Amino acid sequence: MKIEKLCDIYSYLKHVLEHGFDLSLDGVNSGFEPPSFRNWHIHKFWEVKIQSPENPKQKYLLTIVPPGVVHSMTKREMSLDITHHCVSVSVDSKNAIWQIFSNNDGGSCNLLPELLHVTTQYAALPEYRQLCTGLTGNILTNLLLLIKSNIENRKPARHVRDITKYALTYMNNCYFKVDLSITEIASFIGVTPQYLNKIIHKTTGMTTRKNLMEIRLKHARELLENSNYLVKEIATLTGWRSPFYFSNVFRAAYGISPNEVPRNTVNNLTVLLPPSAARKEPDE
Repeated sequence: MKIEKLCDIYSYLKHVLEHGFDLSLDGVNSGFEPPSFRNWHIHKFWEVKIQSPENPKQKYLLTIVPPGVVHSMTKREMSLDITHHCVSVSVDSKNAIWQIFSNNDGGSCNLLPELLHVTTQYAALPEYRQLCTGLTGNILTNLLLLIKSNIENRKPARHVRDITKYALTYMNNCYFKVDLSITEIASFIGVTPQYLNKIIHKTTGMTTRKNLMEIRLKHARELLENSNYLVKEIATLTGWRSPFYFSNVFRAAYGISPNEVPRNTVNNLTVLLPPSAARKEPDE
C-alpha cells in the first residue's frame, strides 16, 4: 500500500488490525558489544515498527521497542515514535513524516504509552500471549482514533511546511546512523541539500551538519549522565565513527572530556539499560 497522506496511514493500520499481526520485542537485555554496521541506538520514546507480510498468507509483524532499550534498525514498512503528546510516523519510502498530536482539550485521549507499557510487561510470558495481542490491538485502535481526530480537526491547508522542523525531527530520529548525510536529510524533506542548508542556517544560525552534531552531542551527554555505558559504546550509539573524534568534539563543546561527566546512577534510564556498572572507562 502506498502511503502519501494521513488518511493512507489510517487505512494501512486498519488493514493491519483486520489482517492480523504477530508481536515481538526488540532490544539488548544483557551485555553490550554493538557492531557499528547494525546501527544500534536508543530512544527516550516508545517505538513501534510494522513490517508488511511478504505474501498474503503471512501476518504483519509489530515490533515494540520500550524507551531506554538499545536496539538496532530493522526492516519495516512503517515506524511509529510514540510519546504522550505526539506520534511521529515515518514510512519506508522516506518521502514524508507525519506528526499526529494528542489534543486532550478536544477529547483526543492518547493512552498509547500506558498500553505499550502493560503490553511489554507480559509479552514474554506465553500464558499472557493472547492478552498482549489484545492490548496491541487496543494500541492500534487508539492510534486510529488519534488519526481520525487529526483528520477531522485539521484546518484548511494555509500554512507552509516548516522545513527546519521536519529536518530536525528527522535528525533526532536518525542521529545514530553513522552514514547519515545532508543529502539523505534533504531527500527526506523533498528539497536540495543547498536549499536545506540555506533554510536551516537562516532559522537556527547553524548549518545542517552543525545541528546534527549538536543533536548527537546532546544525546551522548544524556547517556553519559544517566547510564553506565563506556564512552566508546556511547559514541557508537550516537552515530560517531570514532570514539576519539567524539571525545575531542565533546571536549570542545562542553569544556570537559566524556570521562569527566558526572554519572547519575539513580536515574530511571539506568534501570532500563544493560548492566555494566562493573566496567570502567580507562583515562584517555
